[in-house]
Formats: sequence, structure tokens, C-alpha cells
Amino acid sequence: MIALGGRFPTSRVGAAVLLAALAAPSVTFAVTFNLIGDANTKVLNFYGASSTGCLISNNGTVFSQNGMLTHNNGVLSWSGVGSLEVVDRITLANTGGVSTPCYDSWVSLNAEDFPLEFLITEGDPAQFLKITPRLFGTVTYNTGVGGWPSTSSLTLEMRMTVSVNGQPVSTDRYFLVKDQTTGQTSSWTPEFPKGGLNTVMIPNGAANGNVVTVDLFAYRRYSGDGTLYCVANSSYGNQLGIMVTAEALGPVGVDDDVPETLALGVRPNPSSAGPRISYRLPRPSQVELTVFDLRGARVARLVDGVQEAGHHEVAMPRSTSDRGRLVSGIYLVELRAGDEHRTSKFVLTD
Repeated sequence: MIALGGRFPTSRVGAAVLLAALAAPSVTFAVTFNLIGDANTKVLNFYGASSTGCLISNNGTVFSQNGMLTHNNGVLSWSGVGSLEVVDRITLANTGGVSTPCYDSWVSLNAEDFPLEFLITEGDPAQFLKITPRLFGTVTYNTGVGGWPSTSSLTLEMRMTVSVNGQPVSTDRYFLVKDQTTGQTSSWTPEFPKGGLNTVMIPNGAANGNVVTVDLFAYRRYSGDGTLYCVANSSYGNQLGIMVTAEALGPVGVDDDVPETLALGVRPNPSSAGPRISYRLPRPSQVELTVFDLRGARVARLVDGVQEAGHHEVAMPRSTSDRGRLVSGIYLVELRAGDEHRTSKFVLTD
């Protein structure tokens, strides 16, 4: 476990990251996240140009006021009562239908050089802190709208880092450059490369006095000639963004039905279609569930990651990526959870 009353050693951060796949306990607590520092240093930059020579048509800088930085090109907002939610979003809505010799437009919303810092009060050192960052929104990108000859380029970049007491616990970057010519279309949902691994559970993370720091940066640019249709869609309208949430959760693995020892079972056994393998974890652990033949060769790796305490079950397929369709015979299944392990066997029949 990591004590977060002060800064924790870099060598122990891996324990927090290893807890990324833990499912959230069902009980939440009313922790308060209080913004500290100067909120007015978060900055939105935007630039737009069009026509011959791509001369500047507008630019500007807007600073945040009273917990909200806003302009028609971007919004940075946060709330921290009960749980923390920080949102960084930028507008993506270019529907140019008139052929233009040159266009160039970009916007960036920067809460990275001067990140947001939140002091936890009303907390409890026994509580976990679950941090979940994600990207949201979809993009539709069409080049040469209306049949006008066109070339265009779209650049998107989203960055986030979340730290607790100055130590990063979750960080990721999304970067895309997409070039298109007349008649090309595409649509996609941006996602951080690490996906669900960005979600971390921090033991003792909700203690009074801990500081959660959120660094966010969002940037988009489209440029080219002719015409294009480049629009985002999300619950916030024509905006893409990053959302970071943090919530305090009860300790994992203290329910009455959580087993005290590691256990492994296979049913039905024998089986023709493939059995179901069930196991119980006495505590959150790094879990490996692997199947071997009697020669010791690996047949399948069914689980490889961190899981919460309690009961789990996984299907054993008759065909695997390692071996294809399995022949009839006896197989061994090995469960490793932390420093403990269990083995069992099952029979496949025709």
C-alpha cells in the first residue's frame, strides 16, 4: 500500500498503476476537492485565417474567471463537491461550403503550464481514490464538400497528466494528423492509447491534505484550400474534450463474502465445449490465469492483469489463438495471484 500523507517515492508508483484494472467498490464518500492556486492562469489561444495569403482574421487570449474559462472555441471547467470533475473541451465545427484559396484555423486550451490543483478535505486515509481520465466526442471529416477541388489537413492533440502529492499516477497523449483530398471522408472517436489503463485506484488517496493535480492540454487545427466539413459531436455539442474524474471509494476487499484464501475450480469437468474456470481472490492482486497441455506447452492465457478481491469466472474456449482447436485430452490450469498460486486440471472430450 502507498501512504499519501506526503509525497510518495517514485519507486512505489508502480503499485498504484498496477491497480488500474480494479473495479470500483459500490460505496462512495463525500470528499471535497478545493481548488487552490491561481485559476486565472489557464489560457485559451485561438487563431483563424482565410482567403488569399491566409491573413489573420481573428485571434485572442481569454483567461478563466470564477472556475470557468469560456469562449466559443473552448471551455475549461471544474467542480469538486462529492467528487472531482475537470473538463477541457474545444470546438470543432468547420462547415465551409464556399471554395477558399487558403484557410487555417487552430485553437489550444492550456491547463498544463499552470495546472489545476485540488486540496482534499473531509477525507479519510482508509479510502481509495479512483481517478478516471477519458476523451469524449466523435469527429466527422469530409474534404471537397460540394465538389470543389480541395486538399486539407486536420491535427488533433490531447494531453493529460494526473498527479497525487506531486507524483504522476496517470498520463497519456493522443496525437493525430490526417490529410485528405477531394471526396475523402472519415469518422472516428478519439481515444487515449492507454484506454482503460488510465484509470487508477490509489490506496489512501482520499486522505485529508492530499493534493490532486490535473494537467490538461487540447489542440486542434485544420488547414488547406477548397472546402471541407469537419465537425465534432458530443454531449457538449460540437466539442471534443478530456474529462478527468476523481472519487473516494471504500477500501476494497472488506465485504463479508470476500474469501480469506485463494481458490480455483473448473466446471463442468469433463467438458466437450470447454469448461468455465472460477476462482476467488482474497485481496486485489496481479492475476495470471494460464492453461497448459500435459507437455507443459501453453495453450491459452485467459487473464493477465489486476483484479479486485472476490469471485471471478472466465470461459475456457475450445479454440485458442495459441493452438487453434484443442484436441481431446487432459489440460492443466494455473492461477497466479500475487505470491500465491493454485493449479487444477480438466478433461476435454469430443
